[in-house]
Amino acid sequence: MFNIDNKLKLAIDLFMNTRITPFEVYQLSGLEDEISIEEFYEYLSNYKDENGNKIKKRPHPIVKQEYKDLVKELKVQRQEKLSKKEEKNKQEELSKEGFIETVIYNMRCDGLSYRTISKELEKEFKLYISHESIRKICGEVFKEKNQNEKEVISKLKAKEKRDNHKEDRDFVVGRNIYKYIPEEELYEAKKRGMTYMEITEYLKTRNINVCPKTVAIRCNRIYAKKGESIPSVRKGSLNYKRKIVKQENLINMVYDIAKKRKANKQQLEIFIEEVSKMYKIKIDIDNERDR
Repeated sequence: MFNIDNKLKLAIDLFMNTRITPFEVYQLSGLEDEISIEEFYEYLSNYKDENGNKIKKRPHPIVKQEYKDLVKELKVQRQEKLSKKEEKNKQEELSKEGFIETVIYNMRCDGLSYRTISKELEKEFKLYISHESIRKICGEVFKEKNQNEKEVISKLKAKEKRDNHKEDRDFVVGRNIYKYIPEEELYEAKKRGMTYMEITEYLKTRNINVCPKTVAIRCNRIYAKKGESIPSVRKGSLNYKRKIVKQENLINMVYDIAKKRKANKQQLEIFIEEVSKMYKIKIDIDNERDR
């Protein structure tokens, strides 16, 4: 192990024979464990060689290979030293009473599963705790804090779901889906002869994900409320596809629906693409058309 005199000698050697910065010299020579950076700069400014000459200007000769190798070796040594120090600090933290329980509790409150927590502890702290042990620790910690673990996790998941819903307000699932399906739009689509599958595909363009069965139930309720019989789509009957003889009729229908739903340009493009595939007719967006 170098004493401070040897470290100072190494620092001067590196300073005079390499192009690394004074701060790197300070670090690689090991002086950061002995003196402050201010003291090192003061040492450099007052340094005199064996002939009593001060360092007036740092020379910049071509760096010899031996010094290149030395700098590389010193960097590796310093990194190993920092890694050991970091590992030691982690172990000291782990040894503190209640530290690991707090880490586990925080991870669990972040929504991590017991298995994931176990993997994270092994990765971060080189500490293996089985997922079953994690489960028991969580039970004890939540109990000490007078909290119900299941309720905490449920609230977290509910919050995540609300946050996701804010990011995409038109995407709906679950029981409330009925209020998101446009009633008049379904009525008109079914009246024109669209199948439940076709209506389902259209709703997807509005980020409303439903199954054809849900659409069928909703359509039946709408027509029952109006006191009308739901149009049939029996084989051989004139359904909506067969009624559209001219492309202009289809284009008008697309723009009428888009206008009613106040669709933006992106939603209109998606809708037009889906309808084009459905009816195998190319529809181009008319940017001048008033939707």
